[in-house]
Amino acid sequence: MKTLGIALVVAIVMAATLAACGEDEAPAAQIIEKEVIKEVEVIKEVEVVKEVEVVKEVEVVKEVEVVKEIVVTKEVPVEVVKEVVKTLEIVREIPMPSKFGESPKLATLVRQGLLPPVEQRLPEDPMVIAVVDSIGDYGGEIRRSYLGSTLSCNFGRPIRDGIVRPSMDASAIVMAVAKSVTASADQKVWTVGLRTGMKWSDGHPFTADDFVYHQERVNDDELTPIKPAYFLTGGTRAKLKKIDDITVEYVYELPNSTFLETSQIMDADCGRSAMAAESRIHFSPAHYMKQFNANYANGGRAAVEKMAKDGDFDDYATFYRDRDVTQANPDRPTTRMLVLDSGITQKRIIGNRNPYFYAVDPVGNQLPYIDRWIFDPVSDREAVNLNAIGGLIDFQSRHIRLIDVPLFREHEEKGGFTVYLWPSLEENDAAMSLNYSDASEKGEYFRNEAFRHALSYAIDRDKVNQVAFLGLGEARNLMPMVGTSYYPGPEFEYKYMEFNRAKAIEMLDEIMPNKDSGGFRQMASGDVLDIHMYVGQFADTAELLKSDFDKVGIKITLHINPGAARSEAYKSNRLDSTVDHYVASGLIFSYPDKLVPLLDQNASWAPAYGEYVVSGGERGIKPDAEIQQLIDWYGMGATLGDAERFKIGQNIYRQHAEKQYVINIIAHSPITQGVIIVNKDLRNVPEKAANSWPHRAESTGYPEQFYYGK
Repeated sequence: MKTLGIALVVAIVMAATLAACGEDEAPAAQIIEKEVIKEVEVIKEVEVVKEVEVVKEVEVVKEVEVVKEIVVTKEVPVEVVKEVVKTLEIVREIPMPSKFGESPKLATLVRQGLLPPVEQRLPEDPMVIAVVDSIGDYGGEIRRSYLGSTLSCNFGRPIRDGIVRPSMDASAIVMAVAKSVTASADQKVWTVGLRTGMKWSDGHPFTADDFVYHQERVNDDELTPIKPAYFLTGGTRAKLKKIDDITVEYVYELPNSTFLETSQIMDADCGRSAMAAESRIHFSPAHYMKQFNANYANGGRAAVEKMAKDGDFDDYATFYRDRDVTQANPDRPTTRMLVLDSGITQKRIIGNRNPYFYAVDPVGNQLPYIDRWIFDPVSDREAVNLNAIGGLIDFQSRHIRLIDVPLFREHEEKGGFTVYLWPSLEENDAAMSLNYSDASEKGEYFRNEAFRHALSYAIDRDKVNQVAFLGLGEARNLMPMVGTSYYPGPEFEYKYMEFNRAKAIEMLDEIMPNKDSGGFRQMASGDVLDIHMYVGQFADTAELLKSDFDKVGIKITLHINPGAARSEAYKSNRLDSTVDHYVASGLIFSYPDKLVPLLDQNASWAPAYGEYVVSGGERGIKPDAEIQQLIDWYGMGATLGDAERFKIGQNIYRQHAEKQYVINIIAHSPITQGVIIVNKDLRNVPEKAANSWPHRAESTGYPEQFYYGK
């Protein structure tokens, strides 16, 4: 039997012919590290017993007798077995430039003695970021607009952090803060090698001690009640071992085959302190954060509790997490490409170039090229649009709506910008959930598989796509992209997706034959099944769904932009339905909680089950056997080898497609942060890049190498 080898690329070749900068010529290749599957022919001897009839004629005197003699022989056929062998293939890195460049503004500070030379600020082996089109020039600023009272994701998504990151198209994993990440043969030990001489934004050395301290913080249940995904496997916690100043090992009791995959999304994302986002990454600035840690601060716990009280924080842990978030505390050293000059409570927020940023372009110029990013608050989305068409936004997808693309196209030339569309990589752009864990009479219908199938048949997805998604999406089930490791097969891609109103009515007539005077279907109790649907950005989609469901006798009550009401309904397990994202971007074992109810947040199709899991059974409702199977599959995934893990992941997506826990509407459009306003003079912006939340678009465009040119 043939075993198919599936290669997981863990760093990408970004080969390019680059324009020269001065007399320097750009090299033609860049580093990659690959995990390659080799097919090896193994000869096995297999004994096969065959019975062969051999007729022998034996002459007997005066009588000829024909004797049939059975002779048993043995054949030893050769069986070819395809053996999967993992090996690490290393392609030579771009030769390290013999000299380094820097921005004129930083060069001035060096001459004034206010900053060390660039050679002393960079690590000995900096990250080399390939450019999209050409080597850039220094200078300029990128302007953005943000909604709300805090900067949050508007800063965090393009200005990412972490030991590794996705490639531009998300087909591979690229080393970032880490110089290397390697696994032992049994995948129980993962070794992270750092960049020699790397520094925090304040110039302090970045070393293994920052990983050791951070591990202490993660082990502290008070400071980190929710553990980062890379930290756990099979329910056991990782142990960290410092090998030397630039090397650490993560040691697991069970194999952890997803460490690298998970690490690419373990960044500080939006920096929301309530979610303890900074705990997601692998390191903290120990030299700075210890002053807020009860185990290290001068004066101990009493001192930090006083700091918390003086800062109007409810408790020490909340205070600590706030101090550990870049957006809330600009004094916190960072490894990001920007350093904030004020906290997120200011109106205009400015992020200046990090003078110690660890990356260079292919000819040795320290990145980023852009001097600073400016974030200005606005009151509403209409104000965002006015800034966009007025040429006051230079690079932004957040708060930019697909439905407004015709408006932007009309003003591109006059406003001096262009619009790029980055289609989503996610399993869906918009999908409808039903509360599977609902304990009321409604839940009996929400848990009815045939009921969910009927609702799926009732949806005119082509109309939804044309009206709400400008025809740019695709109707398909909740599943990853074709060709990815966890793709369950084409037979599940469009299952139950056909628009067939007659079939939906026929199925619903069997389940809920009785109707009220308005034509709405009644439950067994006689009460009308009134599904309260909570909707944020997908109001147009929800209105179309309501119209479709009205026609088959299902009553929908819409709650558009419900705010706190949605949260309250979620917490009380009364959240009937939502229209939202339910995604893992094909990283089901790294970002599972919207598809598998593991937390008391995110899995709105079974919130009480998530509460049960996260509380260890103290709260919520115990999942039924069907949903427990999803949870069990997730739990074992990271402990398995690639081939077995791929099968388990496919099982999860297959069950979702079969059961329709989440009824997919449209996928692969640019509706969610895929409409990009780009200044016409901004260079090296890719026309297409990976667009998904787990991959942290817009950072997948590699903004470090953006620059202005004519």
